[in-house]
Amino acid sequence: MYVAAQYDDNIAELLQANVKHLRNTGISFDLLLGHYDQKKKKWLKKDKSWYDKEVKWGVDLEGFKVHLLADVVQKKRAEGMQFEDYDWVWMLDEDIDITRMNPSLFFGDMESSSAMIVAPAFLQVKPETTVAVKAKNPDRIDEKLLEDPYYPMNTPQWDHKVRYVPLVEIIMPMVRPQALKAFFDCPDCLAPYNSDWGIDHIWCAYTAKSVQVDETKVCAVVDHSGPIYHLNYGSTRTKAKSGDIKSEGNKADDWAKKYHGEEYRTSHAHKSADFDGYDSKLFNFR
Repeated sequence: MYVAAQYDDNIAELLQANVKHLRNTGISFDLLLGHYDQKKKKWLKKDKSWYDKEVKWGVDLEGFKVHLLADVVQKKRAEGMQFEDYDWVWMLDEDIDITRMNPSLFFGDMESSSAMIVAPAFLQVKPETTVAVKAKNPDRIDEKLLEDPYYPMNTPQWDHKVRYVPLVEIIMPMVRPQALKAFFDCPDCLAPYNSDWGIDHIWCAYTAKSVQVDETKVCAVVDHSGPIYHLNYGSTRTKAKSGDIKSEGNKADDWAKKYHGEEYRTSHAHKSADFDGYDSKLFNFR
Protein backbone atom coordinates (compact mmCIF):
# COMPACT_ATOMS: atom_id res chain seq x y z
CA MET A 1 0.00 0.00 0.00
CA TYR A 2 1.54 3.25 -1.17
CA VAL A 3 0.27 6.73 -0.31
CA ALA A 4 1.86 10.03 -1.34
CA ALA A 5 0.72 12.51 1.31
CA GLN A 6 1.48 15.94 2.62
CA TYR A 7 1.20 16.57 6.34
CA ASP A 8 -2.24 17.63 7.48
CA ASP A 9 -4.16 16.49 10.57
CA ASN A 10 -7.13 15.36 8.46
CA ILE A 11 -4.93 13.42 6.06
CA ALA A 12 -3.01 11.78 8.90
CA GLU A 13 -6.20 10.74 10.71
CA LEU A 14 -7.75 9.42 7.51
CA LEU A 15 -4.67 7.31 6.75
CA GLN A 16 -4.68 5.92 10.28
CA ALA A 17 -8.35 4.98 9.91
CA ASN A 18 -7.73 3.35 6.50
CA VAL A 19 -4.80 1.32 7.82
CA LYS A 20 -6.76 0.21 10.89
CA HIS A 21 -9.65 -0.93 8.70
CA LEU A 22 -7.40 -3.04 6.48
CA ARG A 23 -5.56 -4.52 9.45
CA ASN A 24 -8.85 -5.44 11.13
CA THR A 25 -9.99 -7.38 8.08
CA GLY A 26 -6.82 -9.47 8.07
CA ILE A 27 -5.32 -8.12 4.86
CA SER A 28 -1.53 -8.47 4.90
CA PHE A 29 0.34 -5.46 3.54
CA ASP A 30 3.31 -3.15 4.03
CA LEU A 31 2.90 0.64 3.92
CA LEU A 32 5.10 3.04 1.97
CA LEU A 33 4.43 6.70 2.74
CA GLY A 34 5.84 9.28 0.33
CA HIS A 35 6.08 12.70 1.99
CA TYR A 36 5.93 14.95 -1.06
CA ASP A 37 6.04 18.06 1.17
CA GLN A 38 9.13 16.59 2.90
CA LYS A 39 7.60 16.89 6.36
CA LYS A 40 8.01 13.40 7.73
CA LYS A 41 9.04 14.93 11.06
CA LYS A 42 5.52 16.28 11.56
CA TRP A 43 4.04 12.79 11.22
CA LEU A 44 6.52 11.50 13.78
CA LYS A 45 5.73 14.37 16.12
CA LYS A 46 1.98 13.70 15.81
CA ASP A 47 2.15 9.97 16.59
CA LYS A 48 5.59 8.34 16.47
CA SER A 49 4.39 5.06 17.97
CA TRP A 50 1.78 4.62 15.21
CA TYR A 51 4.27 5.61 12.52
CA ASP A 52 6.97 3.23 13.74
CA LYS A 53 4.46 0.38 13.94
CA GLU A 54 2.56 0.88 10.67
CA VAL A 55 4.85 2.67 8.19
CA LYS A 56 7.52 0.34 6.85
CA TRP A 57 9.06 2.99 4.61
CA GLY A 58 8.63 6.75 4.98
CA VAL A 59 10.43 8.85 2.37
CA ASP A 60 10.81 12.63 2.21
CA LEU A 61 10.72 13.28 -1.53
CA GLU A 62 9.09 15.83 -3.82
CA GLY A 63 6.97 14.81 -6.77
CA PHE A 64 3.58 13.55 -7.86
CA LYS A 65 2.47 10.08 -6.86
CA VAL A 66 3.61 7.83 -9.71
CA HIS A 67 6.78 9.77 -10.44
CA LEU A 68 7.61 9.73 -6.73
CA LEU A 69 7.18 5.96 -6.53
CA ALA A 70 9.30 5.43 -9.63
CA ASP A 71 12.05 7.54 -8.03
CA VAL A 72 11.85 5.48 -4.83
CA VAL A 73 12.09 2.21 -6.75
CA GLN A 74 14.74 3.18 -9.28
CA LYS A 75 17.03 4.88 -6.76
CA LYS A 76 16.39 2.27 -4.05
CA ARG A 77 15.19 4.80 -1.49
CA ALA A 78 13.11 2.16 0.38
CA GLU A 79 15.61 -0.34 1.72
CA GLY A 80 14.63 -3.95 1.12
CA MET A 81 11.52 -3.19 -0.92
CA GLN A 82 11.10 -5.67 -3.79
CA PHE A 83 8.02 -5.64 -6.00
CA GLU A 84 8.20 -9.39 -6.45
CA ASP A 85 7.42 -9.82 -2.73
CA TYR A 86 3.86 -8.61 -3.34
CA ASP A 87 0.76 -9.67 -5.25
CA TRP A 88 -0.37 -6.09 -5.82
CA VAL A 89 0.75 -2.49 -5.33
CA TRP A 90 -2.12 -0.20 -4.29
CA MET A 91 -1.40 3.46 -5.06
CA LEU A 92 -3.90 5.54 -3.09
CA ASP A 93 -4.42 9.29 -3.20
CA GLU A 94 -4.22 10.91 0.21
CA ASP A 95 -7.94 11.80 0.35
CA ILE A 96 -9.49 8.36 -0.26
CA ASP A 97 -11.71 6.90 2.48
CA ILE A 98 -11.78 3.09 2.34
CA THR A 99 -13.10 2.53 5.88
CA ARG A 100 -16.51 1.30 4.69
CA MET A 101 -15.34 -1.00 1.89
CA ASN A 102 -15.22 -4.80 2.06
CA PRO A 103 -11.55 -5.54 1.24
CA SER A 104 -12.00 -9.32 1.03
CA LEU A 105 -14.80 -8.88 -1.51
CA PHE A 106 -12.76 -6.35 -3.47
CA PHE A 107 -9.63 -8.49 -3.60
CA GLY A 108 -11.63 -11.60 -4.47
CA ASP A 109 -13.41 -9.97 -7.40
CA MET A 110 -10.18 -8.32 -8.48
CA GLU A 111 -8.39 -11.67 -8.63
CA SER A 112 -11.29 -13.30 -10.49
CA SER A 113 -10.96 -10.71 -13.25
CA SER A 114 -7.31 -11.68 -13.99
CA ALA A 115 -6.73 -8.01 -14.87
CA MET A 116 -3.34 -6.37 -14.32
CA ILE A 117 -4.56 -2.90 -13.30
CA VAL A 118 -7.74 -2.59 -11.24
CA ALA A 119 -9.55 0.11 -9.29
CA PRO A 120 -12.66 0.19 -7.12
CA ALA A 121 -15.62 2.27 -8.20
CA PHE A 122 -16.26 5.21 -5.89
CA LEU A 123 -18.36 8.22 -5.04
CA GLN A 124 -16.94 11.61 -4.20
CA VAL A 125 -17.74 14.45 -1.87
CA LYS A 126 -18.77 17.68 -3.55
CA PRO A 127 -15.83 20.09 -3.31
CA GLU A 128 -17.90 22.77 -1.63
CA THR A 129 -18.91 20.35 1.15
CA THR A 130 -15.51 18.72 1.79
CA VAL A 131 -15.02 20.61 5.06
CA ALA A 132 -18.19 19.02 6.41
CA VAL A 133 -16.71 15.51 6.30
CA LYS A 134 -13.04 16.15 7.05
CA ALA A 135 -11.77 13.96 9.87
CA LYS A 136 -15.29 13.26 11.14
CA ASN A 137 -15.49 9.78 9.56
CA PRO A 138 -19.23 9.22 10.23
CA ASP A 139 -20.76 5.79 9.67
CA ARG A 140 -22.64 7.23 6.71
CA ILE A 141 -21.92 10.28 4.63
CA ASP A 142 -25.07 12.25 3.83
CA GLU A 143 -25.99 11.57 0.21
CA LYS A 144 -26.61 15.31 -0.24
CA LEU A 145 -22.85 15.80 0.13
CA LEU A 146 -22.00 13.29 -2.60
CA GLU A 147 -21.76 13.36 -6.36
CA ASP A 148 -20.77 10.90 -9.07
CA PRO A 149 -17.13 10.97 -10.14
CA TYR A 150 -16.25 13.14 -13.11
CA TYR A 151 -15.77 10.02 -15.24
CA PRO A 152 -18.90 7.79 -15.42
CA MET A 153 -16.73 4.66 -15.65
CA ASN A 154 -15.87 5.15 -11.94
CA THR A 155 -19.49 5.40 -10.73
CA PRO A 156 -20.53 2.20 -8.91
CA GLN A 157 -22.91 -0.06 -10.79
CA TRP A 158 -24.25 -2.10 -7.90
CA ASP A 159 -25.63 -4.84 -10.13
CA HIS A 160 -22.11 -5.56 -11.45
CA LYS A 161 -19.08 -7.18 -9.87
CA VAL A 162 -16.40 -6.27 -12.41
CA ARG A 163 -16.29 -4.27 -15.63
CA TYR A 164 -13.37 -4.36 -18.06
CA VAL A 165 -12.43 -0.83 -19.12
CA PRO A 166 -10.00 0.79 -21.60
CA LEU A 167 -8.23 2.71 -18.84
CA VAL A 168 -8.01 2.91 -15.05
CA GLU A 169 -7.77 6.38 -13.56
CA ILE A 170 -4.70 7.28 -11.55
CA ILE A 171 -6.60 8.14 -8.35
CA MET A 172 -6.37 4.70 -6.62
CA PRO A 173 -5.15 1.94 -8.95
CA MET A 174 -4.21 -1.54 -7.78
CA VAL A 175 -1.39 -2.71 -10.06
CA ARG A 176 0.31 -6.07 -10.50
CA PRO A 177 4.01 -5.63 -9.67
CA GLN A 178 5.13 -7.02 -13.03
CA ALA A 179 2.95 -4.44 -14.81
CA LEU A 180 4.33 -1.60 -12.70
CA LYS A 181 7.91 -2.77 -13.20
CA ALA A 182 7.42 -2.93 -16.97
CA PHE A 183 6.01 0.59 -16.92
CA PHE A 184 8.88 1.95 -14.81
CA ASP A 185 11.41 0.21 -17.06
CA CYS A 186 9.90 1.95 -20.08
CA PRO A 187 12.31 4.76 -21.09
CA ASP A 188 9.64 7.25 -22.13
CA CYS A 189 6.42 6.32 -20.29
CA LEU A 190 7.01 8.85 -17.49
CA ALA A 191 7.23 12.39 -18.83
CA PRO A 192 10.14 14.51 -17.55
CA TYR A 193 7.76 17.01 -15.99
CA ASN A 194 6.36 17.52 -12.50
CA SER A 195 3.05 15.86 -13.32
CA ASP A 196 1.42 12.44 -13.61
CA TRP A 197 -1.05 13.60 -16.27
CA GLY A 198 -1.34 11.27 -19.22
CA ILE A 199 -0.03 8.17 -17.45
CA ASP A 200 -3.44 6.56 -16.98
CA HIS A 201 -4.23 7.17 -20.64
CA ILE A 202 -1.41 4.85 -21.76
CA TRP A 203 -0.68 2.29 -19.04
CA CYS A 204 -3.47 -0.18 -19.84
CA ALA A 205 -2.54 -0.55 -23.49
CA TYR A 206 1.18 -0.40 -22.71
CA THR A 207 0.81 -3.14 -20.08
CA ALA A 208 -1.19 -5.32 -22.45
CA LYS A 209 1.59 -5.07 -25.01
CA SER A 210 4.54 -5.37 -22.64
CA VAL A 211 3.29 -8.38 -20.66
CA GLN A 212 1.26 -9.88 -23.51
CA VAL A 213 -2.25 -9.70 -22.04
CA ASP A 214 -5.54 -9.24 -23.91
CA GLU A 215 -5.98 -5.46 -24.19
CA THR A 216 -9.72 -5.75 -23.49
CA LYS A 217 -9.09 -7.56 -20.20
CA VAL A 218 -5.95 -5.90 -18.85
CA CYS A 219 -7.80 -3.19 -16.88
CA ALA A 220 -10.95 -3.39 -14.77
CA VAL A 221 -13.20 -1.59 -12.30
CA VAL A 222 -14.65 -3.47 -9.31
CA ASP A 223 -18.14 -2.24 -8.53
CA HIS A 224 -19.80 -3.67 -5.44
CA SER A 225 -17.14 -3.74 -2.71
CA GLY A 226 -17.68 -0.16 -1.52
CA PRO A 227 -18.74 2.37 -0.71
CA ILE A 228 -15.40 4.07 -1.22
CA TYR A 229 -15.32 7.85 -0.99
CA HIS A 230 -13.03 10.37 -2.62
CA LEU A 231 -13.12 13.15 -0.03
CA ASN A 232 -11.91 15.71 -2.57
CA TYR A 233 -9.48 17.62 -0.36
CA GLY A 234 -7.83 19.09 -3.47
CA SER A 235 -4.65 19.54 -1.47
CA THR A 236 -2.29 19.54 -4.46
CA ARG A 237 -4.49 21.89 -6.47
CA THR A 238 -4.42 25.08 -4.42
CA LYS A 239 -5.18 28.32 -6.21
CA ALA A 240 -1.57 29.42 -5.82
CA LYS A 241 -0.34 26.39 -7.75
CA SER A 242 -3.20 25.59 -10.10
CA GLY A 243 -1.72 27.45 -13.08
CA ASP A 244 1.66 25.73 -12.81
CA ILE A 245 0.00 22.34 -12.24
CA LYS A 246 -2.11 22.73 -15.38
CA SER A 247 0.86 23.87 -17.45
CA GLU A 248 3.08 21.00 -16.35
CA GLY A 249 0.16 18.60 -16.72
CA ASN A 250 -0.49 19.62 -20.30
CA LYS A 251 3.19 19.15 -21.14
CA ALA A 252 3.17 15.69 -19.58
CA ASP A 253 -0.02 14.75 -21.41
CA ASP A 254 1.44 15.93 -24.72
CA TRP A 255 4.53 13.82 -23.98
CA ALA A 256 2.38 10.70 -23.54
CA LYS A 257 0.61 11.40 -26.83
CA LYS A 258 3.89 12.01 -28.63
CA TYR A 259 5.75 8.92 -27.46
CA HIS A 260 2.82 6.55 -26.96
CA GLY A 261 0.23 7.67 -29.46
CA GLU A 262 -0.77 4.09 -30.26
CA GLU A 263 -1.42 3.30 -26.60
CA TYR A 264 -3.00 6.62 -25.68
CA ARG A 265 -6.68 6.35 -24.83
CA THR A 266 -8.43 9.61 -25.63
CA SER A 267 -10.72 11.37 -23.18
CA HIS A 268 -13.92 9.88 -24.66
CA ALA A 269 -12.90 6.58 -23.04
CA HIS A 270 -13.82 8.10 -19.69
CA LYS A 271 -17.28 9.16 -20.75
CA SER A 272 -18.99 5.77 -20.67
CA ALA A 273 -19.53 3.15 -17.99
CA ASP A 274 -19.50 0.12 -20.30
CA PHE A 275 -17.52 -0.20 -23.49
CA ASP A 276 -17.98 -2.11 -26.75
CA GLY A 277 -15.63 -5.07 -26.81
CA TYR A 278 -14.92 -4.94 -23.06
CA ASP A 279 -16.91 -7.78 -21.56
CA SER A 280 -18.66 -7.45 -18.19
CA LYS A 281 -21.35 -10.11 -18.68
CA LEU A 282 -19.42 -12.79 -16.82
CA PHE A 283 -19.23 -10.61 -13.78
CA ASN A 284 -22.66 -9.17 -13.16
CA PHE A 285 -25.68 -10.01 -11.04
CA ARG A 286 -28.38 -9.47 -13.67
